[in-house]
Amino acid sequence: MYLSRRQGHEIAGGVFMVGLGILFLTGFWWPGLIFVVGGSILIEGLVRGRGRLALAAALWPILFGVWALLRYSPAALFVGIGVGSILSVFLKPWNYAKPAVDNSLD
Repeated sequence: MYLSRRQGHEIAGGVFMVGLGILFLTGFWWPGLIFVVGGSILIEGLVRGRGRLALAAALWPILFGVWALLRYSPAALFVGIGVGSILSVFLKPWNYAKPAVDNSLD
């Protein structure tokens, strides 16, 4: 099923609002808000058909939320940065390259 860009925004917005509602119910504001942002980024990317890029974009907010859950431990920070760096290499598209430069105006 193909969804338009507008529908993707609406689904991500709905996920964000449901997440905010859950935060109101539970009172788990920090780092719950970071997880809601990461989840809505992931959902919008998945709906738009950009699975790997969506996961790469959502990875950092989710890792930040986990770090906050671990009481801002310096060891967890370094492990999270290392894991995030390694995973981001595998989550980038394989054909990722700089756009060609048009030198015809020189």
